[in-house]
Amino acid sequence: RVIEVTAITPGGVPHDAKGPWRYLVTANQITVGVRTDHGHSTPYVRETYRECDALWLECNHDVAMRQDGPYPYQLKQRVGGDYGHLNNVQAAELLDSLNLERLRHLVISHISGKNNLPNLAQDAVQPLLSGWSGSLVVASQEEGFGWISLN
Repeated sequence: RVIEVTAITPGGVPHDAKGPWRYLVTANQITVGVRTDHGHSTPYVRETYRECDALWLECNHDVAMRQDGPYPYQLKQRVGGDYGHLNNVQAAELLDSLNLERLRHLVISHISGKNNLPNLAQDAVQPLLSGWSGSLVVASQEEGFGWISLN
């Protein structure tokens, strides 16, 4: 089958490191969004990612685990700040702004090994997915995740 990529939309993200980007890729009328390494969502982000068929969404940390965790105070502030990483609640808020009738695949990703647990990330978004018929995958930092068919 021939896949014709019709658009790749890159963009910077509100993050304090050099080089992180976000992408929207559209091919065969399917749009895939990749969002990691961003400290907060803006109205532009919510609008841009609203009509994704598949989304790779950062759920980096649980706020309580980050506050009680092993990181020095300054790093905790950096990770939780506007230019750090999305926490589970922020990720759920972003998800709540999307067109879930169109979204068919959701990958929860970039889960901190010290400040989050996969089940906490999943629990944060699960209430929004009640009645949703798509597939939810929780990516592992060590193993990633398997192939997802977008057909």
